[in-house]
Amino acid sequence: MRCRVCSLVYLNPRPEPEVIARDFDWFRHSPLQTGRRREKENPVRRWLRKARGKGLLRRRPREEVVLGRIREFVPKGRFLDVGCGDGFMVEAMASAGYEAFGLDISAVAVEEARRLGRSGVHLGTIHDAPYPAASFDAILLMSYLEHEHRPSATLSKVKSLLRPGGCVFIKVPHYGCWLRTLLGRGWSGYFFPQHLYYFTPKTIGRLFEKCGLETVRNGFWDHVPVSDVLWATARKAT
Repeated sequence: MRCRVCSLVYLNPRPEPEVIARDFDWFRHSPLQTGRRREKENPVRRWLRKARGKGLLRRRPREEVVLGRIREFVPKGRFLDVGCGDGFMVEAMASAGYEAFGLDISAVAVEEARRLGRSGVHLGTIHDAPYPAASFDAILLMSYLEHEHRPSATLSKVKSLLRPGGCVFIKVPHYGCWLRTLLGRGWSGYFFPQHLYYFTPKTIGRLFEKCGLETVRNGFWDHVPVSDVLWATARKAT
């Protein structure tokens, strides 16, 4: 469905949050989930993945890419990864000198994070996060916001957890990309019923504004919709 007022695209009807957590836990069913994604993978992504696997192309580690984005705006401080999975970014940020924490609703993921020694990872949602207001300088929502039943409430909570001048960094599927238009139902960004919302630079900018956050980056390549991925950054006013 597409909202006639703000153009935000969303899934309707959608499973209740407890159903998502119970039946569609990525870490509990990762081989099945990965297989489904690969079945719907577009030809360009498939070629890139195979080329990287054969060593024909080099891709920077995702931890390095994300750290670079965060460090540009927040060179040090306290960091929270919401939907952190097994805590790989928590470990990467801690190694880079940040005081790093993570949250995830998957008990399987949190157990794995603790097995790996990533003690800053906790079980729970951002709405019941065990942190006081103004606790963090940087908050990451990577492949998370599209799964949220209440994205406005989520970003309002993010704002309350940010210190003045702190930033939120968001990565979601790019609904406005050319590949979605080209591939239609075969676009890999469609992931039912886990993906509940689909964003463009325009709609995510409106969401920032609604929640009292200032957009500081929608990159050039996000506005030229070549990529399936949309990165956006917003700041809490000082």
